[in-house]
Amino acid sequence: MPVASYSRSNHLLLLHRGAEFFSALIHAIDAAQDEIYLETYIFAIDGTANQIKQALVRAAQRGVAVHVLVDWLGTGQSNVTALMAEFTRVGIDFVAFNPWFRRGVARTHRKIVVIDRHLAFLGGLNINDDLISNDQSGTPLPAPRWDFAVSIIGPLVDGVHAES
Repeated sequence: MPVASYSRSNHLLLLHRGAEFFSALIHAIDAAQDEIYLETYIFAIDGTANQIKQALVRAAQRGVAVHVLVDWLGTGQSNVTALMAEFTRVGIDFVAFNPWFRRGVARTHRKIVVIDRHLAFLGGLNINDDLISNDQSGTPLPAPRWDFAVSIIGPLVDGVHAES
């Protein structure tokens, strides 16, 4: 059985919905100096995702090592193909988890971002617009998705990075 470990001197901030999370994420990506690791189940092709994508491209163009892992099923084959082409063109390390179900039905639903091994984000938010259905119809939702993320600064970031 895993043993819980505790650390002190961590700063955690709860980010409500995409409005808070995406602005904090873009700010952190734009401030990155060395390395970005981003893992998500869904990386959509929409306005919000495009803002994240462009921030990652800017980071790669500054010389930051950028690593992106998406779930092949969650992101979708056509989106994976488009992201692969765009990201690899600018030097971003891009991987789709379990394409064509080569490992059975295994999926990755994790949403993890680690920036410069200094700042981490964890939560339930994918990289997609909070106000648009993710069924490819583009249907507006009546309200933003009820989801959260946590930003972490402190010793806990090492543990998050070890999982990435």
